Amino acid sequence: MIDYDTVPMFGFPWTHWLVADAPVEGQSLIVPADFSRHTNVPQGENSLHSVIQDLRAPWWKLRAQHTWLEQHYAGPRQKSGTHHYQLTVYGFAQPLGLQQGFSLADLMAHVNDENITEMAFQNLLYIKASTDKKSETD
Repeated sequence: MIDYDTVPMFGFPWTHWLVADAPVEGQSLIVPADFSRHTNVPQGENSLHSVIQDLRAPWWKLRAQHTWLEQHYAGPRQKSGTHHYQLTVYGFAQPLGLQQGFSLADLMAHVNDENITEMAFQNLLYIKASTDKKSETD
């Protein structure tokens, strides 16, 4: 799941979640609530694993948990406004065999016409209301 609205701010799309080899039942991929926290399938590095995060928050209070946080779903975090997220699902005939902490580049190395059996994407919209206290009292 990638947020392309971050390009003007960071210079690259923000990766919120990468997951590989999720189980498919029949023709359906079922992703239950809290899947990222409770699954054993490999998850890749999100954009919390980046030099930008280190520059933005060098004293990040969750630094001790960074490896876990960087390799699981990182939900919407914008301060306000609208962001457009793209969730892309690729179907492969065989498991990819990627290891926990794989990169987007590792995943994309498998994305080609010979390997993909199915592909779907969904554009998701997330709108967060402003938390500006001044506007609430005016």
